[in-house]
Amino acid sequence: MGKKVSTNIGLRFERAFFDLMVGQGFLHLEDPKSWRQKLSEKISDEQVPDFMFEYKGVQFWVDCIYRSSFTGSRLNLYFKEECLSREKAYAELSDPLFIAVGVAGTPEMPDVFLFDYYVRFNMNNMSRDQVGRVTTHFRGDFIEHIVRKNLEKKNLI
Repeated sequence: MGKKVSTNIGLRFERAFFDLMVGQGFLHLEDPKSWRQKLSEKISDEQVPDFMFEYKGVQFWVDCIYRSSFTGSRLNLYFKEECLSREKAYAELSDPLFIAVGVAGTPEMPDVFLFDYYVRFNMNNMSRDQVGRVTTHFRGDFIEHIVRKNLEKKNLI
């Protein structure tokens, strides 16, 4: 019997991203969260990124977001209140944090994929122009390139 497929598109995107990272050779330090764990975090107002991976001995976090479409020419990642809460929680992390965003298509193969170091994201709202600077195909080699480039800039590897 195969794995049960979640109907939650956010969890499906997280799982597809996780599988892509593991397939690229990243070491996962935490397993994907279940919908129950995610719900518990939301109820308790915990802002914990979705995954922790390791690359060349350096641990880092990844937070995943999936949106089914743009709103006009904007991409709303979070409501302003949630954005402020997340920014505060992210500032307390001691390890680097990356953001993975999938838009449209399917959670398993988004039409638009963004992946970058979190300080380069406008967490509340992005324009299509901002999205164009960091968009690529949903591929593990691109993710590895971005992780390596940012960890090298921070002199971590």
